[in-house]
Amino acid sequence: MPWKPNPGGQTDFANDFSHYCVAMIGGRDSGKTFAGARKFLEIHLINAFDNGMLTGTDSLVVSPTFQTANTVDIPELFTAMKEMGIEYTFIWDKTKFWFEIPCLSTPTDPSRIYVRTAESPDSIVGFSTPNVWGDEPATWRSDVSNPINDPMSQIFGRMRGGMRPGLITQINLTGTHEGDRTRLYEEFEANAANAETHKMYRVPTSENPAAMAFVEQQKKILGEDEAKQYLLGIALHTGEGKAFPTFDKNIHVKPTPYNPKLAICWCLDFNVDPYVTTVCQHKDGEVYCIAVLEKRNTNTEEMCEIFFDTAKERGWDLGGVGLWGDPSGDHRETVADKGHTDWRIVRNAFERRGIEYRYNVPMSHSDRLSTLNAVRAKLKSADGQNHISIDPSCKRLIDDLLYASWPGDLEENHALASFRYFVNREWPIRFEPTKSPATTVGFGTGYKIPVYQANNGPYVGFASGYRPAPRER
Repeated sequence: MPWKPNPGGQTDFANDFSHYCVAMIGGRDSGKTFAGARKFLEIHLINAFDNGMLTGTDSLVVSPTFQTANTVDIPELFTAMKEMGIEYTFIWDKTKFWFEIPCLSTPTDPSRIYVRTAESPDSIVGFSTPNVWGDEPATWRSDVSNPINDPMSQIFGRMRGGMRPGLITQINLTGTHEGDRTRLYEEFEANAANAETHKMYRVPTSENPAAMAFVEQQKKILGEDEAKQYLLGIALHTGEGKAFPTFDKNIHVKPTPYNPKLAICWCLDFNVDPYVTTVCQHKDGEVYCIAVLEKRNTNTEEMCEIFFDTAKERGWDLGGVGLWGDPSGDHRETVADKGHTDWRIVRNAFERRGIEYRYNVPMSHSDRLSTLNAVRAKLKSADGQNHISIDPSCKRLIDDLLYASWPGDLEENHALASFRYFVNREWPIRFEPTKSPATTVGFGTGYKIPVYQANNGPYVGFASGYRPAPRER
Protein backbone atom coordinates (compact mmCIF):
# COMPACT_ATOMS: atom_id res chain seq x y z
CA MET A 1 0.00 0.00 0.00
CA PRO A 2 1.55 3.35 -1.05
CA TRP A 3 -0.10 5.26 1.83
CA LYS A 4 -0.59 4.67 5.54
CA PRO A 5 -4.16 4.84 6.88
CA ASN A 6 -5.03 5.59 10.48
CA PRO A 7 -5.59 2.54 12.72
CA GLY A 8 -9.23 1.49 13.07
CA GLY A 9 -12.00 1.97 10.56
CA GLN A 10 -9.85 3.77 7.99
CA THR A 11 -7.42 0.83 7.87
CA ASP A 12 -10.27 -1.69 7.62
CA PHE A 13 -11.79 0.30 4.75
CA ALA A 14 -8.46 0.57 2.96
CA ASN A 15 -7.83 -3.18 3.15
CA ASP A 16 -11.27 -4.34 1.96
CA PHE A 17 -11.00 -5.38 -1.69
CA SER A 18 -13.48 -8.26 -1.49
CA HIS A 19 -16.91 -6.60 -1.19
CA TYR A 20 -18.61 -5.18 -4.26
CA CYS A 21 -19.63 -1.93 -2.54
CA VAL A 22 -17.63 -0.54 0.40
CA ALA A 23 -18.36 2.59 2.42
CA MET A 24 -16.30 4.57 4.90
CA ILE A 25 -18.91 6.47 6.88
CA GLY A 26 -17.33 8.80 9.35
CA GLY A 27 -17.48 11.96 11.32
CA ARG A 28 -16.37 15.25 9.89
CA ASP A 29 -12.60 15.47 9.48
CA SER A 30 -12.16 11.72 10.01
CA GLY A 31 -10.12 11.41 6.81
CA LYS A 32 -12.83 10.12 4.48
CA THR A 33 -11.80 11.99 1.33
CA PHE A 34 -8.12 11.36 2.06
CA ALA A 35 -8.70 7.61 2.29
CA GLY A 36 -11.16 7.47 -0.60
CA ALA A 37 -8.82 9.19 -3.04
CA ARG A 38 -5.83 6.99 -2.19
CA LYS A 39 -7.66 3.67 -2.16
CA PHE A 40 -9.29 4.62 -5.46
CA LEU A 41 -5.90 5.36 -7.06
CA GLU A 42 -4.42 2.16 -5.68
CA ILE A 43 -7.20 0.16 -7.35
CA HIS A 44 -6.71 2.11 -10.58
CA LEU A 45 -3.00 1.20 -10.56
CA ILE A 46 -3.65 -2.46 -9.83
CA ASN A 47 -6.27 -2.71 -12.57
CA ALA A 48 -3.94 -1.02 -15.07
CA PHE A 49 -1.85 -4.20 -15.41
CA ASP A 50 -2.58 -7.73 -16.57
CA ASN A 51 0.42 -10.04 -16.23
CA GLY A 52 2.70 -7.00 -16.43
CA MET A 53 1.02 -5.62 -19.54
CA LEU A 54 -0.83 -2.30 -19.55
CA THR A 55 -4.59 -2.51 -20.09
CA GLY A 56 -5.69 1.13 -20.33
CA THR A 57 -8.41 0.52 -17.72
CA ASP A 58 -10.59 3.53 -16.81
CA SER A 59 -11.99 4.61 -13.44
CA LEU A 60 -14.73 7.00 -12.28
CA VAL A 61 -15.00 9.64 -9.54
CA VAL A 62 -18.40 11.08 -8.62
CA SER A 63 -18.48 14.28 -6.53
CA PRO A 64 -21.64 15.79 -5.02
CA THR A 65 -21.34 19.01 -7.05
CA PHE A 66 -19.03 20.64 -9.57
CA GLN A 67 -17.83 22.99 -6.83
CA THR A 68 -16.91 20.06 -4.58
CA ALA A 69 -15.15 18.34 -7.46
CA ASN A 70 -13.21 21.51 -8.19
CA THR A 71 -12.26 22.44 -4.63
CA VAL A 72 -12.03 19.09 -2.80
CA ASP A 73 -11.93 15.83 -4.76
CA ILE A 74 -9.79 16.82 -7.76
CA PRO A 75 -7.18 18.60 -5.56
CA GLU A 76 -7.08 15.54 -3.28
CA LEU A 77 -6.38 13.35 -6.29
CA PHE A 78 -3.69 15.79 -7.45
CA THR A 79 -2.01 15.48 -4.05
CA ALA A 80 -2.30 11.69 -3.90
CA MET A 81 -0.88 11.25 -7.41
CA LYS A 82 2.11 13.40 -6.54
CA GLU A 83 2.66 11.32 -3.40
CA MET A 84 2.66 8.17 -5.55
CA GLY A 85 4.83 9.76 -8.25
CA ILE A 86 2.20 9.35 -10.96
CA GLU A 87 2.33 11.52 -14.07
CA TYR A 88 -1.01 12.94 -15.10
CA THR A 89 -2.73 15.47 -17.30
CA PHE A 90 -6.13 16.92 -16.51
CA ILE A 91 -8.30 17.71 -19.51
CA TRP A 92 -11.21 20.12 -19.22
CA ASP A 93 -13.20 21.40 -22.17
CA LYS A 94 -16.79 21.36 -23.37
CA THR A 95 -16.86 17.60 -23.84
CA LYS A 96 -14.04 16.31 -21.62
CA PHE A 97 -13.56 16.35 -17.87
CA TRP A 98 -11.05 13.73 -16.85
CA PHE A 99 -7.51 12.78 -15.90
CA GLU A 100 -5.28 11.06 -18.42
CA ILE A 101 -2.33 9.07 -17.08
CA PRO A 102 0.26 8.61 -19.84
CA CYS A 103 2.37 6.07 -17.96
CA LEU A 104 -0.64 3.72 -17.70
CA SER A 105 -1.93 4.24 -21.24
CA THR A 106 -1.47 2.03 -24.27
CA PRO A 107 -0.98 3.42 -27.80
CA THR A 108 -4.66 2.80 -28.55
CA ASP A 109 -6.30 3.03 -25.13
CA PRO A 110 -5.53 5.98 -22.81
CA SER A 111 -5.87 5.39 -19.09
CA ARG A 112 -8.55 7.80 -17.87
CA ILE A 113 -10.13 8.80 -14.59
CA TYR A 114 -13.50 10.32 -15.41
CA VAL A 115 -14.84 13.01 -13.07
CA ARG A 116 -18.60 13.43 -12.86
CA THR A 117 -21.04 15.04 -10.40
CA ALA A 118 -24.18 13.80 -8.69
CA GLU A 119 -25.95 17.04 -9.61
CA SER A 120 -25.71 15.98 -13.28
CA PRO A 121 -26.39 12.24 -13.17
CA ASP A 122 -27.28 12.17 -16.87
CA SER A 123 -23.58 12.84 -17.59
CA ILE A 124 -22.53 9.54 -15.97
CA VAL A 125 -22.86 7.69 -19.29
CA GLY A 126 -20.80 6.59 -22.26
CA PHE A 127 -18.20 4.42 -20.55
CA SER A 128 -17.81 1.46 -18.24
CA THR A 129 -15.35 0.86 -15.42
CA PRO A 130 -14.50 -1.65 -12.67
CA ASN A 131 -13.51 1.11 -10.23
CA VAL A 132 -15.73 3.89 -8.81
CA TRP A 133 -15.21 6.34 -5.95
CA GLY A 134 -18.20 8.39 -4.80
CA ASP A 135 -17.71 11.19 -2.27
CA GLU A 136 -20.41 12.37 0.20
CA PRO A 137 -23.20 10.22 -1.32
CA ALA A 138 -25.64 11.14 1.47
CA THR A 139 -25.94 14.55 -0.18
CA TRP A 140 -26.68 13.16 -3.64
CA ARG A 141 -30.13 13.47 -5.15
CA SER A 142 -32.22 10.29 -5.26
CA ASP A 143 -34.78 9.38 -7.91
CA VAL A 144 -35.17 5.61 -8.05
CA SER A 145 -38.19 5.95 -10.35
CA ASN A 146 -35.93 7.47 -13.03
CA PRO A 147 -32.47 5.83 -13.09
CA ILE A 148 -31.10 8.44 -15.52
CA ASN A 149 -31.75 11.06 -12.83
CA ASP A 150 -30.40 8.93 -9.97
CA PRO A 151 -26.60 9.09 -9.53
CA MET A 152 -26.42 5.93 -7.40
CA SER A 153 -28.25 3.95 -10.09
CA GLN A 154 -25.98 5.46 -12.71
CA ILE A 155 -22.75 4.34 -11.03
CA PHE A 156 -24.10 0.82 -10.55
CA GLY A 157 -24.93 0.89 -14.25
CA ARG A 158 -21.38 1.89 -15.19
CA MET A 159 -19.76 -0.98 -13.30
CA ARG A 160 -18.22 -3.67 -15.47
CA GLY A 161 -15.81 -6.25 -14.20
CA GLY A 162 -14.00 -9.07 -15.93
CA MET A 163 -12.67 -12.55 -15.43
CA ARG A 164 -8.95 -11.78 -15.49
CA PRO A 165 -7.08 -12.57 -12.26
CA GLY A 166 -6.28 -9.64 -10.00
CA LEU A 167 -8.90 -7.27 -11.43
CA ILE A 168 -10.67 -5.41 -8.63
CA THR A 169 -14.29 -4.53 -9.35
CA GLN A 170 -15.47 -2.27 -6.55
CA ILE A 171 -17.48 0.83 -5.67
CA ASN A 172 -16.00 2.82 -2.76
CA LEU A 173 -18.09 5.49 -1.07
CA THR A 174 -16.83 7.97 1.52
CA GLY A 175 -18.96 10.44 3.44
CA THR A 176 -20.97 11.44 6.46
CA HIS A 177 -24.56 10.42 7.10
CA GLU A 178 -27.21 13.11 6.61
CA GLY A 179 -30.05 11.44 8.47
CA ASP A 180 -31.63 8.02 8.03
CA ARG A 181 -33.71 8.79 4.94
CA THR A 182 -30.96 8.83 2.34
CA ARG A 183 -30.03 6.30 -0.33
CA LEU A 184 -26.70 5.83 1.45
CA TYR A 185 -28.42 4.80 4.68
CA GLU A 186 -30.79 2.50 2.80
CA GLU A 187 -27.97 0.76 0.92
CA PHE A 188 -25.76 0.09 3.95
CA GLU A 189 -27.90 0.12 7.09
CA ALA A 190 -31.55 -0.45 6.23
CA ASN A 191 -31.41 -3.13 3.52
CA ALA A 192 -30.45 -6.51 4.96
CA ALA A 193 -30.45 -8.02 1.45
CA ASN A 194 -27.21 -6.14 0.74
CA ALA A 195 -25.28 -7.77 3.59
CA GLU A 196 -23.20 -10.06 1.36
CA THR A 197 -22.21 -7.47 -1.26
CA HIS A 198 -22.03 -4.27 0.84
CA LYS A 199 -19.75 -3.44 3.75
CA MET A 200 -19.69 -0.26 5.83
CA TYR A 201 -16.86 0.89 8.09
CA ARG A 202 -17.78 3.54 10.65
CA VAL A 203 -14.93 5.91 11.46
CA PRO A 204 -15.30 8.41 14.33
CA THR A 205 -13.50 11.72 13.97
CA SER A 206 -11.54 10.80 17.10
CA GLU A 207 -9.65 8.13 15.10
CA ASN A 208 -7.87 10.94 13.26
CA PRO A 209 -4.99 11.99 15.56
CA ALA A 210 -4.84 15.40 13.85
CA ALA A 211 -8.47 16.19 14.67
CA MET A 212 -8.61 15.94 18.47
CA ALA A 213 -8.84 19.70 19.03
CA PHE A 214 -11.57 19.84 16.38
CA VAL A 215 -13.56 17.15 18.23
CA GLU A 216 -13.45 19.05 21.51
CA GLN A 217 -14.45 22.29 19.80
CA GLN A 218 -17.39 20.65 18.00
CA LYS A 219 -18.71 19.07 21.22
CA LYS A 220 -19.34 22.59 22.50
CA ILE A 221 -21.15 23.63 19.30
CA LEU A 222 -23.15 20.58 18.21
CA GLY A 223 -26.27 19.18 19.82
CA GLU A 224 -26.17 15.63 21.20
CA ASP A 225 -27.77 13.96 18.17
CA GLU A 226 -25.83 16.10 15.71
CA ALA A 227 -22.57 15.13 17.45
CA LYS A 228 -23.40 11.43 16.99
CA GLN A 229 -23.83 11.99 13.27
CA TYR A 230 -21.07 14.48 12.55
CA LEU A 231 -18.43 13.15 14.95
CA LEU A 232 -19.27 9.42 15.26
CA GLY A 233 -20.81 8.67 11.87
CA ILE A 234 -24.13 7.48 13.36
CA ALA A 235 -27.13 8.61 11.29
CA LEU A 236 -29.45 11.13 12.88
CA HIS A 237 -33.00 9.79 13.13
CA THR A 238 -35.27 12.00 11.05
CA GLY A 239 -38.51 10.10 11.56
CA GLU A 240 -41.55 12.10 12.61
CA GLY A 241 -41.43 13.34 16.17
CA LYS A 242 -40.60 16.36 18.25
CA ALA A 243 -38.38 18.89 16.53
CA PHE A 244 -36.70 19.73 19.85
CA PRO A 245 -36.72 16.68 22.13
CA THR A 246 -34.14 18.24 24.46
CA PHE A 247 -36.23 21.34 25.16
CA ASP A 248 -37.18 21.32 28.86
CA LYS A 249 -39.29 24.07 30.42
CA ASN A 250 -37.68 23.37 33.79
CA ILE A 251 -34.26 24.13 32.33
CA HIS A 252 -34.78 26.62 29.52
CA VAL A 253 -37.68 28.74 30.80
CA LYS A 254 -36.77 31.12 33.62
CA PRO A 255 -37.02 34.85 34.36
CA THR A 256 -34.87 36.48 31.69
CA PRO A 257 -34.82 40.26 32.19
CA TYR A 258 -33.47 42.85 29.81
CA ASN A 259 -29.74 43.50 30.30
CA PRO A 260 -28.88 47.17 29.58
CA LYS A 261 -25.25 46.19 28.93
CA LEU A 262 -26.23 44.07 25.90
CA ALA A 263 -27.62 45.13 22.54
CA ILE A 264 -31.19 44.35 21.50
CA CYS A 265 -31.64 41.76 18.71
CA TRP A 266 -34.97 42.04 16.88
CA CYS A 267 -35.88 38.92 14.90
CA LEU A 268 -38.73 39.04 12.36
CA ASP A 269 -40.87 36.59 10.44
CA PHE A 270 -43.18 38.42 8.06
CA ASN A 271 -46.33 36.39 8.49
CA VAL A 272 -49.40 38.66 8.69
CA ASP A 273 -51.82 36.65 10.82
CA PRO A 274 -50.43 36.39 13.38
CA TYR A 275 -47.44 38.68 12.97
CA VAL A 276 -44.84 37.40 15.45
CA THR A 277 -41.36 38.70 16.28
CA THR A 278 -38.89 37.78 18.99
CA VAL A 279 -36.58 40.05 20.97
CA CYS A 280 -33.30 38.58 22.16
CA GLN A 281 -29.91 39.43 23.57
CA HIS A 282 -26.72 37.39 23.59
CA LYS A 283 -23.25 37.26 25.06
CA ASP A 284 -20.42 34.75 24.67
CA GLY A 285 -22.69 32.27 22.89
CA GLU A 286 -25.46 32.46 25.51
CA VAL A 287 -28.89 33.42 24.11
CA TYR A 288 -31.50 35.32 26.14
CA CYS A 289 -35.04 35.61 24.76
CA ILE A 290 -36.66 38.49 26.63
CA ALA A 291 -39.88 39.09 24.69
CA VAL A 292 -42.20 37.89 21.94
CA LEU A 293 -44.24 40.58 20.19
CA GLU A 294 -47.33 39.49 18.27
CA LYS A 295 -50.53 40.83 16.79
CA ARG A 296 -53.17 39.41 14.48
CA ASN A 297 -54.13 40.94 11.13
CA THR A 298 -51.43 43.56 11.02
CA ASN A 299 -48.56 44.62 8.76
CA THR A 300 -44.87 45.40 8.96
CA GLU A 301 -45.23 49.13 9.51
CA GLU A 302 -47.62 48.63 12.42
CA MET A 303 -45.36 45.97 13.93
CA CYS A 304 -42.50 48.47 13.85
CA GLU A 305 -44.64 50.88 15.90
CA ILE A 306 -45.38 48.09 18.39
CA PHE A 307 -41.66 47.38 18.72
CA PHE A 308 -40.71 51.02 19.33
CA ASP A 309 -43.59 51.52 21.81
CA THR A 310 -42.55 48.36 23.71
CA ALA A 311 -38.91 49.46 23.78
CA LYS A 312 -39.90 52.84 25.24
CA GLU A 313 -42.27 51.29 27.77
CA ARG A 314 -39.69 48.73 28.98
CA GLY A 315 -36.67 51.03 28.85
CA TRP A 316 -34.75 49.18 26.15
CA ASP A 317 -31.74 51.06 24.79
CA LEU A 318 -31.88 50.64 20.99
CA GLY A 319 -28.31 51.81 20.43
CA GLY A 320 -26.58 49.19 18.32
CA VAL A 321 -29.82 47.26 17.77
CA GLY A 322 -29.49 44.34 15.35
CA LEU A 323 -32.02 43.06 12.82
CA TRP A 324 -32.39 39.37 11.94
CA GLY A 325 -35.04 37.37 10.17
CA ASP A 326 -36.66 36.09 7.01
CA PRO A 327 -34.53 36.78 3.88
CA SER A 328 -37.61 36.71 1.65
CA GLY A 329 -38.73 39.93 3.34
CA ASP A 330 -36.20 41.73 1.16
CA HIS A 331 -37.89 40.57 -2.02
CA ARG A 332 -41.61 41.11 -1.61
CA GLU A 333 -43.91 44.09 -1.30
CA THR A 334 -46.47 44.53 1.47
CA VAL A 335 -50.07 45.50 1.13
CA ALA A 336 -49.60 48.38 3.55
CA ASP A 337 -46.80 50.05 1.61
CA LYS A 338 -46.91 49.10 -2.05
CA GLY A 339 -43.53 49.38 -3.71
CA HIS A 340 -41.45 48.73 -0.59
CA THR A 341 -40.25 45.37 0.66
CA ASP A 342 -40.82 44.34 4.26
CA TRP A 343 -37.19 44.89 5.16
CA ARG A 344 -37.17 48.29 3.46
CA ILE A 345 -40.13 49.30 5.60
CA VAL A 346 -38.31 48.16 8.76
CA ARG A 347 -35.14 49.99 7.82
CA ASN A 348 -37.05 53.15 6.92
CA ALA A 349 -38.71 53.05 10.35
CA PHE A 350 -35.32 53.02 12.09
CA GLU A 351 -33.82 55.63 9.79
CA ARG A 352 -36.73 58.07 10.33
CA ARG A 353 -35.99 57.91 14.06
CA GLY A 354 -32.25 58.32 13.57
CA ILE A 355 -31.52 54.93 15.14
CA GLU A 356 -28.42 53.19 13.86
CA TYR A 357 -28.90 49.48 13.34
CA ARG A 358 -26.99 46.40 12.22
CA TYR A 359 -28.60 44.49 9.35
CA ASN A 360 -27.85 40.77 9.73
CA VAL A 361 -30.13 39.19 7.14
CA PRO A 362 -28.63 36.72 4.62
CA MET A 363 -29.33 36.88 0.91
CA SER A 364 -31.13 33.53 0.91
CA HIS A 365 -32.62 30.94 3.24
CA SER A 366 -30.71 28.14 4.87
CA ASP A 367 -32.51 24.82 4.67
CA ARG A 368 -34.92 24.22 7.55
CA LEU A 369 -32.96 21.31 9.00
CA SER A 370 -29.82 23.46 9.31
CA THR A 371 -31.74 26.09 11.27
CA LEU A 372 -33.28 23.40 13.52
CA ASN A 373 -29.85 21.91 14.18
CA ALA A 374 -28.50 25.32 15.18
CA VAL A 375 -31.31 25.74 17.75
CA ARG A 376 -30.93 22.15 18.98
CA ALA A 377 -27.24 22.73 19.61
CA LYS A 378 -28.04 25.78 21.73
CA LEU A 379 -30.68 23.90 23.72
CA LYS A 380 -28.18 21.19 24.62
CA SER A 381 -24.72 20.88 23.16
CA ALA A 382 -22.81 17.61 22.97
CA ASP A 383 -20.96 18.48 26.18
CA GLY A 384 -24.33 18.65 27.98
CA GLN A 385 -24.52 22.43 28.33
CA ASN A 386 -27.62 24.62 27.86
CA HIS A 387 -27.10 27.95 26.11
CA ILE A 388 -30.65 29.33 25.86
CA SER A 389 -32.75 31.14 28.46
CA ILE A 390 -36.37 32.10 27.65
CA ASP A 391 -38.54 34.40 29.73
CA PRO A 392 -41.88 32.82 30.79
CA SER A 393 -43.72 35.68 29.02
CA CYS A 394 -42.57 34.29 25.64
CA LYS A 395 -45.44 31.81 25.58
CA ARG A 396 -45.71 31.40 21.81
CA LEU A 397 -42.02 30.58 21.44
CA ILE A 398 -42.19 28.15 24.37
CA ASP A 399 -45.18 26.38 22.76
CA ASP A 400 -43.41 26.21 19.41
CA LEU A 401 -40.36 24.59 20.99
CA LEU A 402 -42.57 22.14 22.88
CA TYR A 403 -44.89 21.09 20.08
CA ALA A 404 -43.14 21.67 16.73
CA SER A 405 -42.75 18.38 14.86
CA TRP A 406 -40.12 17.26 12.40
CA PRO A 407 -40.18 16.40 9.56
CA GLY A 408 -42.73 19.09 8.83
CA ASP A 409 -43.08 22.45 7.15
CA LEU A 410 -43.18 24.39 10.46
CA GLU A 411 -45.57 26.84 8.80
CA GLU A 412 -47.55 27.45 12.00
CA ASN A 413 -44.51 28.00 14.21
CA HIS A 414 -43.99 31.73 13.61
CA ALA A 415 -42.15 32.60 16.83
CA LEU A 416 -39.85 29.67 16.19
CA ALA A 417 -39.27 30.90 12.63
CA SER A 418 -37.95 34.30 13.69
CA PHE A 419 -35.91 32.72 16.49
CA ARG A 420 -34.25 30.05 14.33
CA TYR A 421 -33.35 32.65 11.68
CA PHE A 422 -31.47 34.51 14.41
CA VAL A 423 -29.73 31.50 15.98
CA ASN A 424 -28.70 29.97 12.67
CA ARG A 425 -27.32 33.28 11.41
CA GLU A 426 -25.18 33.81 14.51
CA TRP A 427 -24.23 30.20 15.36
CA PRO A 428 -24.59 28.01 12.27
CA ILE A 429 -23.41 24.44 12.40
CA ARG A 430 -20.17 24.80 10.48
CA PHE A 431 -17.22 22.51 10.04
CA GLU A 432 -13.74 23.83 9.44
CA PRO A 433 -11.44 21.01 8.35
CA THR A 434 -8.25 20.49 10.30
CA LYS A 435 -6.35 20.62 7.03
CA SER A 436 -7.77 22.76 4.27
CA PRO A 437 -8.15 21.13 0.85
CA ALA A 438 -5.25 21.67 -1.51
CA THR A 439 -5.43 24.66 -3.81
CA THR A 440 -7.06 23.72 -7.09
CA VAL A 441 -4.47 23.62 -9.86
CA GLY A 442 -5.55 25.08 -13.17
CA PHE A 443 -8.99 26.23 -12.02
CA GLY A 444 -10.33 29.67 -11.20
CA THR A 445 -9.85 32.76 -13.31
CA GLY A 446 -8.35 31.83 -16.64
CA TYR A 447 -8.42 28.33 -18.03
CA LYS A 448 -5.40 26.08 -18.29
CA ILE A 449 -4.77 22.37 -18.23
CA PRO A 450 -2.83 21.32 -15.13
CA VAL A 451 -0.03 18.86 -15.82
CA TYR A 452 2.20 17.05 -13.38
CA GLN A 453 5.31 15.29 -14.68
CA ALA A 454 6.93 12.98 -12.17
CA ASN A 455 10.66 12.34 -12.14
CA ASN A 456 10.76 8.71 -13.14
CA GLY A 457 11.97 6.34 -10.50
CA PRO A 458 12.96 2.68 -10.84
CA TYR A 459 9.56 1.92 -12.35
CA VAL A 460 8.44 4.08 -15.27
CA GLY A 461 5.82 6.59 -14.17
CA PHE A 462 6.22 6.04 -10.45
CA ALA A 463 8.78 8.46 -9.03
CA SER A 464 8.54 7.01 -5.55
CA GLY A 465 9.60 3.61 -6.80
CA TYR A 466 6.17 2.21 -5.90
CA ARG A 467 4.99 -0.59 -8.17
CA PRO A 468 1.43 -1.87 -7.73
CA ALA A 469 1.20 -5.54 -6.98
CA PRO A 470 -1.87 -7.63 -7.83
CA ARG A 471 -4.07 -8.49 -4.87
CA GLU A 472 -5.99 -11.66 -4.31
CA ARG A 473 -9.70 -10.98 -4.17
